[in-house]
Amino acid sequence: MDTPSETNPPVNPPVNPPVNPPVNPPVPDALPTIPVYPLDVQFMNFAKYMDPKADGKTITIQQLDRWFVQAEIINFRNITYTDTGVSFNKFKRLSLDYKTFLLLLLEFCEKKDLDVKETKNKLKSCGAPGFDKNKLTTEQQPAQEQKET
Repeated sequence: MDTPSETNPPVNPPVNPPVNPPVNPPVPDALPTIPVYPLDVQFMNFAKYMDPKADGKTITIQQLDRWFVQAEIINFRNITYTDTGVSFNKFKRLSLDYKTFLLLLLEFCEKKDLDVKETKNKLKSCGAPGFDKNKLTTEQQPAQEQKET
């Protein structure tokens, strides 16, 4: 007599055969991206930077310079602190509101022969105040090297 396992088919046959894993090599983890903020939000962030009493409605020349350095607009070769200072002082104020900042930015770009849209993009995509993209990439490199070995 036949044994029950030989005559009866399996109770739950597999519906689909198992899928083979992809042949492509694994992709290393992507580097974190630098967040992009709207220009008015960046203005407020930098207007508060290093000043605990600031409300973010006006920006000083020192805060503007920090922002321009971080956005790599001030490069200390053809654009310096003197350039931003001259543009800032035309308004004869200690700090500028957002609307006046936009006027400064347009005049500054025209005077230094910079593309306004590209300059705004640099200001929006330089990260939060104090962010160092070079530090970010060097922190990520050892982790990636360890994964490869």
